[in-house]
Amino acid sequence: MYGTESFRLDDAAARAGADEFASLIGEIDSIREEIAAVDAELSACCSSHVGGAIFMVGAAHLLHATASLLDQLRLSLADHVDDIGRACTDLQSADIGVPLPAPGAERC
Repeated sequence: MYGTESFRLDDAAARAGADEFASLIGEIDSIREEIAAVDAELSACCSSHVGGAIFMVGAAHLLHATASLLDQLRLSLADHVDDIGRACTDLQSADIGVPLPAPGAERC
């Protein structure tokens, strides 16, 4: 009933996890762009006010901390993408021994 072929992970399935992490990296880049736009808006608004300089010092610290955190998260995700890519390559070359039905065999 079952043939001698074994299941091998196809490329599309093997890359799904790595693609998800890559998508998250893209989201982080988008967030960084939004933060930069908000920073530019704050700078423009606060530059015309006396207390704006004090506010901008605090905002600059917050911006720096947020950017640093996003950079660390991005690097961590990039490392995971590389790890997943290597694991997928290993899985693709491995035969995991699950027998597949022979061509034309009845499937349940």
